Amino acid sequence: LADELRCAGRAARVRQALRKTRIGLLPAQDGLVQSSFTDPTRLMADFGPLVEEIPAEEFQRAAAGLAQARVERYAGQLRERFNVSEVSDAQLENAARTAMGLARLAEERRLDVLAVSDSAPGLGGECGTCPSLYPTWLAPQGALYQPVAELGAAAANRILRLLTGSPTMLLELWFWDEPRNLLAGGHLGLQNPDLAAPGKVSVSAYRSLLRPGGGGGIQFEMMARAGRVTLFQLRAAPGGWQAIAATGMCLEGPAWVKGYTHAVVRLDARLDHFLNQVAAVGAARHWILAYGSVIDELEALCQMNR
Repeated sequence: LADELRCAGRAARVRQALRKTRIGLLPAQDGLVQSSFTDPTRLMADFGPLVEEIPAEEFQRAAAGLAQARVERYAGQLRERFNVSEVSDAQLENAARTAMGLARLAEERRLDVLAVSDSAPGLGGECGTCPSLYPTWLAPQGALYQPVAELGAAAANRILRLLTGSPTMLLELWFWDEPRNLLAGGHLGLQNPDLAAPGKVSVSAYRSLLRPGGGGGIQFEMMARAGRVTLFQLRAAPGGWQAIAATGMCLEGPAWVKGYTHAVVRLDARLDHFLNQVAAVGAARHWILAYGSVIDELEALCQMNR
């Protein structure tokens, strides 16, 4: 009973914190047909987060207004700490400027999550570099950044961070190995380097966005370190919000996919059971991964929001 009460108390604190959460969407979704994935009114009514849509021009001004000396200093810190490969000084400085611009936006707007559609045209501004480098060291208030402007994923991201205190990864499930009960998944772009083991992070080109004539972006490239994890997603289904969660162990080893941040997870559940359940109820494309096992707290939170 004591454990159940502690679990319910933690879930209640997260529920309360969601009422004060601020999520930014970059760029603003003007002109898009709102769906359950992008409807801020529905999210705020059901869970409480305030959603702010941020014009691309505001991000461009925040990045352009940074002193060049600060940008160069941050780029130098990146070279000192990480293995930087096939990236010029100019590319790294442009990427550092965009990362610092994201951090400035999050600070000025007091955001808890900044969800960035980093492949959206026009975000690069004058430097032509998409914001795909996670603003590590630049988020003193613990803002989260993710590489898709999806509100369900942003809410799930915030929930897992509140419950675990862990760095988080946004990922798509790519493929699996049923005999070994393994899932592999990941995503390009804004991913927290604290997910990886020390010394196992590199800075590389965001290759899918390279265009003739330059541009593109720079990202952290890594494999999630070993440890117990929770996978979680929140989806706005026609009949209400649907949550799916699973636990397992992240495994270290040789990278499965070059050029992408990714994780390899051995699930606690049988893989065929997990996949059949997901297929039966339907699922969103994106999941959030965090270290720790918080299934009971997630179940309690969902019961409170029924």
